[in-house]
Amino acid sequence: MSSQTHVGHAAIVMARAGSLFLQVPNNEDAEENKEVVATSIVDKLRGDARVISVEPPDDMEFSDTRILYPDLRRTTAEALSEGSDSFTAFSFGSPISFTVRVPIKNQPVLHGVNDIPTDTYVAQWDGTTAIVAWQQRSESAPVSAGQVVLDILSECTRAAGYDVYKQACSPGCDSGFMHTTIIVEEDQDLDEPTLSIVGELTVKLLLPGTGRPLPHLLEGVGYYIRLGSEVFAFFKNYARRLFDTEMHLQRVTAHFLVHNHEHAKRYSIPIRQRFAAQWSDRYWRREVRSLLAEAWLNLAVIERMKGGALNELSSLEGSYVEVMPLFTRDYADDLSRLRRLDTSYATKAVQHMSKDLDNRILMLATLFGAISGAVVGGIFAILT
Repeated sequence: MSSQTHVGHAAIVMARAGSLFLQVPNNEDAEENKEVVATSIVDKLRGDARVISVEPPDDMEFSDTRILYPDLRRTTAEALSEGSDSFTAFSFGSPISFTVRVPIKNQPVLHGVNDIPTDTYVAQWDGTTAIVAWQQRSESAPVSAGQVVLDILSECTRAAGYDVYKQACSPGCDSGFMHTTIIVEEDQDLDEPTLSIVGELTVKLLLPGTGRPLPHLLEGVGYYIRLGSEVFAFFKNYARRLFDTEMHLQRVTAHFLVHNHEHAKRYSIPIRQRFAAQWSDRYWRREVRSLLAEAWLNLAVIERMKGGALNELSSLEGSYVEVMPLFTRDYADDLSRLRRLDTSYATKAVQHMSKDLDNRILMLATLFGAISGAVVGGIFAILT
């Protein structure tokens, strides 16, 4: 057993988890090539001087894929509406386990906080959730601990020909981990693990047993939180897509309402100026119809993403309630926003504008029909 992974007598074991999706090409059958995917990444980890040991997944039977989406910072308005930016995320049936050793001075710091507690981490990654554990001397949660592990995973995965998507708590956050850190302890009198809140951003996980080395403790942490973390990651992805689409819908709605307002204002100016203004903006209805089509598409996407987010939330709160303290800080804002979500204003605006344009078309068709009928009638009268 390595001295770096033996838990010292006075050491505190800490762990944290984050959503790090393994992206595979959309046209690649990852299920058929799952062994190749795993082997390629494991080989790159073994070839990295910072990685001192690697164990491949021991079970690939339950490997799976899921279609997910980037946040607004990493996509375009067109792709957001059409869903053309979706990516295929692949998860292994069991995690890759590895140990890294990087001098403290060479590890990246987060938000300028240089509080890195160790040069050695044990880690697991199943293609969806990365879990990192380490030892330190206090129960205070260091901000920058473990960030280097995510960097190593990202670099090795890309070197293997794939990609990663780091899903933070929000698009503006640089950390790849959840806000809540886990204090890991053992209790030989326990029959099953228990998780409890001990601080605003700290929970304590008690595992049955005593005297296990750090990699085995990490296995216990992973076994307890992995499935719930996966559901949480999917909920977060769908919810973020939902909120991004709703934000874009607001912009689109405002855009076509401004067009309508400008068109209405022209009727308050003198008739000569009005004709000139109408001629200069004679294609406004064409743009508004395009905006309306985009708005209807956004509304459909919102309903689909809302359904996906609510399904994952139901699973999370129903089947993984015992792990919820780990996610509370990171999903509270999303949950509140999901419950307040209201697109009725946009729906009414879209319906009103669509009806208004249809009425204009009907009016013009009737007018041109009447004029054409009069002209044809006049010609017929002359000829007869």
